[in-house]
Amino acid sequence: MYKLQNSDDYFDQMLENSPSNVKSDKYLSFIESYEKIFALGLEKYGYLNKNAIKYFFMKYEQLKKQCLHPELFYRRLIEVFEKYKLKKRPKLINSLALKGGEILQFFQQGQEISLVVQGEIVPQVTQWNLENIRKIFPKAEIILSTYRLQDVEPGTYDKLIINPDPGSFFYNSKSNSNSNNINRQLVSTLAGLKLASRKYVFKIRSDFILTDCTFLDYFDKFLVTNSDYKIFKHKVLACTYFTRNPKFKKSTYAFHPSDMAFFGLKEDLINLFEIPLMPKTEEFYCEYKGNLYNRYVPEQYLWVNCLRKNGKDIQLEHQCQNNSKLIEETEKYFVSNFIFLNWEQFNLVPSDKFLNYHKYDYVSCITHLEWQKLYQQYLDSSWLVPTKDAERTRIQRQHWQKKFYRFIANCLVLPLIGKSRSNLRHKAREWVIELLSKGRPKL
Repeated sequence: MYKLQNSDDYFDQMLENSPSNVKSDKYLSFIESYEKIFALGLEKYGYLNKNAIKYFFMKYEQLKKQCLHPELFYRRLIEVFEKYKLKKRPKLINSLALKGGEILQFFQQGQEISLVVQGEIVPQVTQWNLENIRKIFPKAEIILSTYRLQDVEPGTYDKLIINPDPGSFFYNSKSNSNSNNINRQLVSTLAGLKLASRKYVFKIRSDFILTDCTFLDYFDKFLVTNSDYKIFKHKVLACTYFTRNPKFKKSTYAFHPSDMAFFGLKEDLINLFEIPLMPKTEEFYCEYKGNLYNRYVPEQYLWVNCLRKNGKDIQLEHQCQNNSKLIEETEKYFVSNFIFLNWEQFNLVPSDKFLNYHKYDYVSCITHLEWQKLYQQYLDSSWLVPTKDAERTRIQRQHWQKKFYRFIANCLVLPLIGKSRSNLRHKAREWVIELLSKGRPKL
């Protein structure tokens, strides 16, 4: 048990008993220290000791020059007082709450944020997204990075980039293969990031809609990292969809974070996207069941090459390779570099094509609480994770519901036998599934 006394023992005792990955960061040590001191004081006395508060601010004055993000101090301090539901707060704390609110408001206005809207322009959707962003972040810098300008009013963005089209690849050698647009994403995103003039950047697809700014509340949480696996200066916000769980047996993808959207420091996002373009030699790299596939899917290509560029030895030869070591490394890099949020937490409305449940598209993704469990497992054993994962329950329910709808559809199209009717059979099956799926809840 730590001693509670009015002396310089407070911080030193906490630092001495902190995990090694916290000791390496004076600021994180300070955060952890004052939270434990306050918690112990409340447990023992039922209120915060005035001497502890005075000491806390004295120590802060000594350390604040070392804080990379001073605004975190105010926001985390307010969280502590709200966490313990203190009815009477010292005047100093009340004034800090106001100060913290002013800083948060400054952040939410977008004065330190650039938004890079990246990709091919989608009629009406991209325009709507740009207008929404301007309402949410009135003072933000909006950069539109695309390939050809169409159906977008000039006043809805601040800077425009028309990029040369690097082209695309096929995902596999099948006749109905989709396009792998990783090089288009790399070119348009990196061009937007380099043109950005603000400290923080939100990278968002041109076919998504941003609805709010409450995602900012997550940016300063989950601060503990492992220096052996950390490559960013600050953790980056990313989507749970489509961040693949490497342990999912029916769709095993290691090193597969979602590339739908990112929010973080400009220098961190440049670090992520400033990699070589995918070469032609990796288009049809490996064989599976008679078909040729890309060496990596886009998300893997982005993350694996970023890690290797930062000196990490990633032994992933192709997209389907997986073993216990790769799984553990994937998880450790995830928790030390990203905070994964679902659509709602990230204030994102994706295009309709991302709301369809094809095979394992969603069920193989990691949920926010599953990411929290990894954070608890690898970084902070004291972190409390809720036991009920409503998001996982919803995904599983909708997955099995879709499978049931497909079974019914297959039964109904049985009379349409014959090779000549295969296209008709496929269209009828999809129509039945769509009809049955109407009204299902969306993520």
